[in-house]
Amino acid sequence: LLKRTGYSLRATPIQTTRGCPKRCEFCSVHQFFGGSYRHQPVANVLRDIDAAGTPFLFFVDDNIAADRPYSMELMKAVRPLGKIWGAQCNISVADDDVFLKAARQAGCHSLFLGVESVNPEALKRAGKGFNIVKRYNEMLQNIMAHDILPQVSMIMGLDGDSEESFDATYEFLMKLKIPIAYFFILTPAPNTRLFERFEREGRLFDKDWSKYGGDKTVFIPTDMTPDVLDKRFWELLNKFYSLPSIFYRLFTP
Repeated sequence: LLKRTGYSLRATPIQTTRGCPKRCEFCSVHQFFGGSYRHQPVANVLRDIDAAGTPFLFFVDDNIAADRPYSMELMKAVRPLGKIWGAQCNISVADDDVFLKAARQAGCHSLFLGVESVNPEALKRAGKGFNIVKRYNEMLQNIMAHDILPQVSMIMGLDGDSEESFDATYEFLMKLKIPIAYFFILTPAPNTRLFERFEREGRLFDKDWSKYGGDKTVFIPTDMTPDVLDKRFWELLNKFYSLPSIFYRLFTP
């Protein structure tokens, strides 16, 4: 149904599951798909992969490894196809060496991980306290040890974040030499628990939905001004993707 010539992405999106059992305050997945986690038969996934007609795939599931028996069945079925693919996953998958090995053998080259923050208190307030910051180094290194590229999502401006959070985030990513990171300003998507709380607290100052793309501040942060959050966000993004930073992460031993 999509005209592929209109898109620059090389990978074709494939969906195997919907829903997420987690309840992160900022996330819209629960509102769209509910709290249950369900999947389509593996045979249907293989049908969709065949119809895609491309060697490059991206599984757009919010957490492809949430149902381990299903994900292991999927890895076994995809392996003979010789595809190259990435997926979204919870960082806890780093503790499952059997899954990581099976995923790599099945063609997995990258995993998009919701790391979100290096501030434990900010994660706890956002309902994502199950991310254990003190284990980030160990977990991300284990994923890389399986020859899988971690692509990390970082959310700036969570309650409890301060200006120091930007420097701490940069240092963390550089220390581990994370090749790709996606930076977002905390955005209270409509109907999420975060949006409702910010409305109750009178912290939303802009409801122009065109500004709700994760690159503009539309609320009043707890420990900095909106202008500071905007400024430091762009400084962090530009610094991380500066040529010296890229060279250090990719080419220094």
